[in-house]
Amino acid sequence: MTNNYVVLARKYRPQTFAELIGQQALVRTLTNAIKTNRVHHAYLLTGIRGVGKTTTARIIAKALNCLDPQDYEPCGKCQSCTDIAADRHIDIIEMDAASNTGVDDVREIIENAKYAPNTAKYKVYIIDEVHMLSKNAFNALLKTLEEPPSKVIFIFATTELRKVPVTILSRCQKFDLARVSTEQLIEHLQNIAAKEGIEISADALKMIVTAGEGSVRDSLSLLDQAIAYSNKGEGSIQVDDATVRQMIGMADKQSIFHIFEAALSANLPQALKLYNEACKTSAEPKQIIRDLLEVNHLVTRIKITPQLDDATYTKDDTIRAGEFASKLSISVLSYAWQILLKGMAEVDIAPNPKQAGEMVLIRLAHMTTLPDPSKLSSETRSQKPEVRNGSNSTPESVPTQSAPTSFAGMVEMFKVEPLLYARLKADVSMVSYKPPAVEVSLSDNLPSEFVGQVAAKLKEFTGQNWLVTIVKATGQSTLKQQAIDAKQRQINAASEIPVVANILKAFDTAKVVEVEDLNKTTLDNNAANINNITQIHNN
Repeated sequence: MTNNYVVLARKYRPQTFAELIGQQALVRTLTNAIKTNRVHHAYLLTGIRGVGKTTTARIIAKALNCLDPQDYEPCGKCQSCTDIAADRHIDIIEMDAASNTGVDDVREIIENAKYAPNTAKYKVYIIDEVHMLSKNAFNALLKTLEEPPSKVIFIFATTELRKVPVTILSRCQKFDLARVSTEQLIEHLQNIAAKEGIEISADALKMIVTAGEGSVRDSLSLLDQAIAYSNKGEGSIQVDDATVRQMIGMADKQSIFHIFEAALSANLPQALKLYNEACKTSAEPKQIIRDLLEVNHLVTRIKITPQLDDATYTKDDTIRAGEFASKLSISVLSYAWQILLKGMAEVDIAPNPKQAGEMVLIRLAHMTTLPDPSKLSSETRSQKPEVRNGSNSTPESVPTQSAPTSFAGMVEMFKVEPLLYARLKADVSMVSYKPPAVEVSLSDNLPSEFVGQVAAKLKEFTGQNWLVTIVKATGQSTLKQQAIDAKQRQINAASEIPVVANILKAFDTAKVVEVEDLNKTTLDNNAANINNITQIHNN
């Protein structure tokens, strides 16, 4: 049997700039560049999988070489356009850097780039997953990339921008292809379903788009799978939300709300019962925890911004979340988020994911039975020390320190913990400090449990629950580096004092290595003696 079926992701791949969805900024820039004949010699397209990087590269190649462009768009009918679409154009060379990583592969490109195009206006090299090239391959490409022949265009695509050397980035015009919004993806899938004669419910579309995470290709692949799953060979195909939920392994949204409500109401038996019922309907434990995270996020957002405008959620979802938001504090929601986020990773690696999910719910329910940390700490600090044997003594459980007003002050509390103290000074950069919350960026050599140890000690020191968050942003220099910089500034300032400068000039190998803070009178009294010594040496 011959299989002539073309998957939806390929069948409905955009062929012109106008057909690209969710990339308006990129389309406008490239279209204007072609109109004004200001085409760059190298482009770098980056973004998550399935947002159109390779597709955009092919559209650029077609637009530059189309024999009959329509308002600077490729016509899609001429010999050049059809050859590029069929991947058989001799002057449009596509290379997968994941399987062609070596310097020899790049040398072949460099050699061929010297020759003029055979039939096209431009010779275009499309290199997919360019971050996979070796260091030597990147270096070999540099010179040609900076000054390529006039009729050669390079287009790179990557999902890992950080792995591309800055020397390559500086020679390219970079475009970030954004995740496609939920509204645009739903509309896109609706149009495709209509063309395919498929009836699909709105809830099913939302579930597919949510699972696709902003990727057009992933969403179309899921739609393809849902159609095949629903096709019973009895005429028209109908895809409903129950079918998609079973296919993806998702629980019903109302079930997730019920589990969330039961867990955060400390009704653990009910939470576990609902969780097990969801698992029996083929919902995956990890997906249930992921959905609980989504509900937690929705409730938190509504707590902060009641007027939520997001097509991802239905009106019923926002109303239900609003009810939770009126009952739960930000601190409870924040702790719940941390438990669920950590729990999702545990479910992923646990030998029995279902059991791991139950343990997450148990922790979540137990957390809600604890007293509010801020009230507990204030009550504890307000208590007077106990009197034993006629002398005042402070019980070990009562913290004696208040939250420091600065990050440096916070670190100083750790002097009693030498290892943590040394790591905090040398490997932690402060991004934001608002007690009892601190955002930091960490060096790569810290153990995974470091943040938990710091948070636990801060609670021990101050009696407050601290939220220690790791962020990707660049923070201040580490305290160790700040001390080094301050010392160097002192040395530089001391070296510019005329007396010291004379000594450094007289003794070629002399240098200032330490600065002791003397009072100005003592320094002035010794200045004459130091000058005499310098003059004697010069004579």
